[in-house]
Amino acid sequence: YSAIHQFGGQAGREHKATIPARPYLGVSDDDVAAILEIIEDAFAARQP
Repeated sequence: YSAIHQFGGQAGREHKATIPARPYLGVSDDDVAAILEIIEDAFAARQP
């Protein structure tokens, strides 16, 4: 069930229904930027 939502594909009886990919796992570019900002802030706070 989760794979068909993550990657999309054919589902249902005889695979007649097409389900578009709706990724919910992973890290987006915005997530990466936020993570890096948190790490940079943590290092900056520890430096004298």
